[in-house]
Amino acid sequence: MFEALLSNNRMKEQLTSAVSSDRPMHAYLFCGAVGTGKKTAAYLLAQQLVGKNGQKVCRGTHPDVITVSPPDGKKLISVEQIRQMRADAFVKPSEGKRKIYIIDGVQLMNDAGQNALLTVLEQPPSFAVFILLSESRGRVLPTVISRCCVYDMEYVEAKEGARYLKNIYPDISVMRLETAMYAASGNVGLAMTLAESVDFDAHAAKCEKLMLCCAVKNEYSAASVMSKMSKEELLEFLPVLTMYLRDTAVYRTVGRANIDTLVFRDSILKNSAQFDKIDLNILYDAALTCQDTLELINANVNPALAAARIVILLCGGKNID
Repeated sequence: MFEALLSNNRMKEQLTSAVSSDRPMHAYLFCGAVGTGKKTAAYLLAQQLVGKNGQKVCRGTHPDVITVSPPDGKKLISVEQIRQMRADAFVKPSEGKRKIYIIDGVQLMNDAGQNALLTVLEQPPSFAVFILLSESRGRVLPTVISRCCVYDMEYVEAKEGARYLKNIYPDISVMRLETAMYAASGNVGLAMTLAESVDFDAHAAKCEKLMLCCAVKNEYSAASVMSKMSKEELLEFLPVLTMYLRDTAVYRTVGRANIDTLVFRDSILKNSAQFDKIDLNILYDAALTCQDTLELINANVNPALAAARIVILLCGGKNID
């Protein structure tokens, strides 16, 4: 029923039970970064709940499965869109036994929009199910969360993800696919982007250069590694840098004991004497800052300014919140 969704076993068991008993919740909230499977989960659930002609959901042609997202050229789901959805929700389904609304980007709604959504979540029609998708639980109003069954999307283990990706990319080696999964921290969607990227090796080389510059506290040279990257390049580069930092920190902690598990072991071994100059805690902090920086860039913060936080931290400065 939910085989196409990787990991998330508890979620799949509970959703399967709800579908089998024909007693779904009236609202679900799936939280997770882009690429973690929120949409996959939403459309699989919609296909099961809508009843008749569920196969149309996969083709995007089922009249009773409605997706609400920001209009072309807009950044937010507007209050007017939610009001229109709310009015439509009380019109009975035309084909299936339920109407399913997939609200893609709840984090892209202001408080007024979320409060408008809350009114229909509090008193929904019996035949409607609302599936809310958000990149961050923290950007959803507590009152909205309280009306939903909430699931945080799980990251996928590297080997499981690589097996899945091998079906999509038969010509790419399993090792490269596992490396992409490690670099993406278990985010399958991001791993797909990395696996497709011809710049993966170039990104790894830039990580090495950045670390060598930071080891001697050469902030100018370190900043130059990322300063000319576009937003799209940084979104590819930062997951690779995160994995490089984590590999370096693990090597510093356990030495050669688990060297074969490190993606960038050859580079780290070659430069270990220089990398030892960077404080171990800074390495871990910088890896976390990379994840924060990804969120900032996705939220349209200036990419160069966001990336500068990482350089300052690695060169011995304080983390900038």
